[in-house]
Amino acid sequence: MEIGDLVKQKSSGVAVISAGIKNALNMGCVGIIVSIEEGVYFSYDGRSRGNITVHWSNGATEVLPEIYLEKIENE
Repeated sequence: MEIGDLVKQKSSGVAVISAGIKNALNMGCVGIIVSIEEGVYFSYDGRSRGNITVHWSNGATEVLPEIYLEKIENE
């Protein structure tokens, strides 16, 4: 993933309990990556992982690990 990529929250592997939590997690929104911080932590298998700052279509800005995002490809 790169700065400027359009992303969304992964739809599988993420538990959603209620609509309120879904909205709080910006699920269902489209976002644009505004910054990437590499090598912030290591995953369980020893790979270096980073945090990505996303500006969501609902106006929220969020910093989260890349594993929660998927890139939106041109269709």
